[in-house]
Amino acid sequence: MSEFRTKQTEIWGGDFGKEYTYRNALLLEGLELLYKRRYGFTRTEMNAIFIANLPRNIGILEIGSNIGNQLLCLQGMGFRKGSVLGYGGCKNGFNVR
Repeated sequence: MSEFRTKQTEIWGGDFGKEYTYRNALLLEGLELLYKRRYGFTRTEMNAIFIANLPRNIGILEIGSNIGNQLLCLQGMGFRKGSVLGYGGCKNGFNVR
């Protein structure tokens, strides 16, 4: 079966995508500090504004998750690891569970 290719997959699958991935490879603590410094609140605090009332056992699928920073944040908020899934969609990212 041939790989589905578009201009976007070519860009993200090349040097641009690789550089973006390495530039954004942070542990959750680093992501939280980055958001606090840039926006005045952490990623977890931002997520809480929108999803604090969701049950923690629901399934979440993030399309375009790249290396999974948002997924790690959701897991840190108590969403179950097996229910938080991501699809990176390019060879430089990861498929995270």
